[in-house]
Amino acid sequence: MKHLLWVFIFTIQIVLLSAQKRSKDLLASYQFKAGEYARYKVIYKFSEVWVTAGFVSFEFTERAVDNKHHTVCIARGNTVPAFDIFYKVRDEYATVTETSTCLPKFFLRRVNEGGFKIHNDFNFLHDSLKVIAEMQDSKNAHRIDTMAIPPNTQDIVSAILYCRSLDYKKLDSGQQYNFSIFLDNEVFQVGVKYHGKQSISTDYGDYICLVLQPILLTGRIFSEVDKMRIYMTDDERRLPVYIESPLKVGRIVAVLTKYKTNFK
Repeated sequence: MKHLLWVFIFTIQIVLLSAQKRSKDLLASYQFKAGEYARYKVIYKFSEVWVTAGFVSFEFTERAVDNKHHTVCIARGNTVPAFDIFYKVRDEYATVTETSTCLPKFFLRRVNEGGFKIHNDFNFLHDSLKVIAEMQDSKNAHRIDTMAIPPNTQDIVSAILYCRSLDYKKLDSGQQYNFSIFLDNEVFQVGVKYHGKQSISTDYGDYICLVLQPILLTGRIFSEVDKMRIYMTDDERRLPVYIESPLKVGRIVAVLTKYKTNFK
């Protein structure tokens, strides 16, 4: 359970946007709105045994920054008391993204996993292709680095917005998108492959879902990342409702258990 929230968020990272306009590969309208909230139960499965390991939630708000409209997404993850005994997780991530361009402006990471704490604050300067990163953890003192980044680099939460905005009608099964994310003072090249559609049953009903497979192109963050599958509704919301990934022992599953929206 060391990377409970990290694994979940990383699996739904999808596509790049132009710094000045929405990409031609994205839908014209936004698939997320202030006031939305989604909560997922994270389950560990071994053989026929299913155990609730924790919960992950995503909440969308909005704010003005430099006289521009921004979307704020806050992600929180925690293990349940029974798992706290083995490995306690209390994580919080947040991104502030300019709504008109869908590019991250600020990102923060507050991690407490098994007593190991991480504090990251990233300030993205896309015009100058750099990020100012303030970092501190249980083993390293506070430091500030300025790092070069490729155009349209995302943080690990901001790409949720892109995932829900991509026009999948332009893709054939087996095609993929590649992009960059900035994490732990490094730029990672990642991608996602589209595998058609599949029906998924949830507490909110049955949905026809887009089936997505995250792919790590450079580096190695998760040993089984290429075997993950994300199921996202094929409707105006583009909401992830089910995620499953194998582990070295067993499998981890995230299932939507609570959702509210401003969609009519």
